[in-house]
Amino acid sequence: MSPIYQGGAIHYGNLAAAPTSPAPTEGSTYWETDVDTRYVFDGTDWHSIDMTTTAYTGGSSTNWWKSEGIQDNDTWNAEKGGKNLTENGNDDLVYTASDSDFNNNKSLKDSGGYSRMVSTGSNGHLWNAQNEGYSAMAVIKKSSHGGAFSTADAMWCHVEDTSTPSDTYGHGLYGDHIWTHNSTQRWGDGLDTGTEPLYGIYLVRFDNSGHGEIQFWGGTSVANAKSASSWSTLGSHNSGGWPDYPASNSAVGISLFNFMGTTNTGHRWRGSIAEFIYWKGTKISDTERDLFKDYAKPKFFPS
Repeated sequence: MSPIYQGGAIHYGNLAAAPTSPAPTEGSTYWETDVDTRYVFDGTDWHSIDMTTTAYTGGSSTNWWKSEGIQDNDTWNAEKGGKNLTENGNDDLVYTASDSDFNNNKSLKDSGGYSRMVSTGSNGHLWNAQNEGYSAMAVIKKSSHGGAFSTADAMWCHVEDTSTPSDTYGHGLYGDHIWTHNSTQRWGDGLDTGTEPLYGIYLVRFDNSGHGEIQFWGGTSVANAKSASSWSTLGSHNSGGWPDYPASNSAVGISLFNFMGTTNTGHRWRGSIAEFIYWKGTKISDTERDLFKDYAKPKFFPS
């Protein structure tokens, strides 16, 4: 069937991939058969219009920081949970209003310093340490890894104290790190995911007993992230309990890009974050995980 031209827009019909010939114009559409979704062209990029599911509103998450909530390199407004993230450190995170790595959505990037985006509250406000599970997912680009001293890269952390990184529990693609308590972490920096950069969707989830896993959906390029078809399990921990630290009921908040209270750049996250979502008290199911993935993939890495 030939494309239909209407008012300057082109309607291509059913296709397995985004059309390139004739060149799409603003308002052009096609139905992508491999994901059962309609796409519309805005003059620059294709965007999905999901016709098979309702709009994603965060599922059962307790806290959600959408890409749209990033205001600048100092403020990231919350979509759910009512706790905005604010910059703390030496004001060196880089804000991008239209990041081509993430389908021209907003992002924040580490620039080599020790800044972080932080939300804090009372003890147990985002995690009752050792008393409950948790899950987190993020849309990321990991640019590089600094070696053993950069265990876990502190992509995100449970903040133990607002003035010191001591006992703070940090996570990243390469594992985890408990500041000053290296021997008690679950994976250390042993989860080598290969060559950087890495683009995609990150997941970590733990149950109430401290059993959990780290998973990743993506690859070493934007194209790989777009074509990814399954989750990779980077590491799992299914025996024993929580680490000895942090102590029970000691987590007062969350930080992205680095540990709270440090001027050390060795553990910082080397890369960008476009979206972050968190479940307090829950090791989410595969169904809940895939609700976010099915929302995030066409938004940030459309086919």
